[in-house]
Amino acid sequence: MDYIAESEEMEEYLFAECARRRKKCGIPEDTFVHFDTPLTLEHEMELLREAGFGKVECLGYSGESDTPLLRSVK
Repeated sequence: MDYIAESEEMEEYLFAECARRRKKCGIPEDTFVHFDTPLTLEHEMELLREAGFGKVECLGYSGESDTPLLRSVK
């Protein structure tokens, strides 16, 4: 399960916020920092496929926030 961005605009905003925070803190681009940026459901599933998962499916949604439950099989 993972939380997702509700739209591509929200996804873009969150990536921009990550870049803004890195710049504000003087963190170089080649330095790893974990900033959990939610993707749209479509983008999340696409990346799982690109990572080698042959079967990626959304089994449904859970909880008040409608968090998607994904199953990915390699």
